Amino acid sequence: MSLHLALFGTTFAALAFALGAATGRRAFTLAVSAGVAVLAYLANSVLPQVEALAWTRRLSPFHWYLGGDPLAHGPQPTGLLLLLATTAVLVAAGTWTFTRRDLTS
Repeated sequence: MSLHLALFGTTFAALAFALGAATGRRAFTLAVSAGVAVLAYLANSVLPQVEALAWTRRLSPFHWYLGGDPLAHGPQPTGLLLLLATTAVLVAAGTWTFTRRDLTS
């Protein structure tokens, strides 16, 4: 469960890093990161109550984190891999973007 939680937090931190590196605007980065977290939560908990929107649960990092009940059944490889891959892509994108920014002004 701790591994799931660590990767879950790292995924949202990587999102904030990638947005911050791309825009350089702190308030925008925090607002968008928080908005994405809220939408991901809604996609996991509220939207699936509408039968036509049940597919949104599979797109949510909250489902990757808690799907399959890792506290009772141990680590869930699919969820861990999705969290790890998303984090890796976001960190790579943020690093690539940051190295190309002009920080001299």
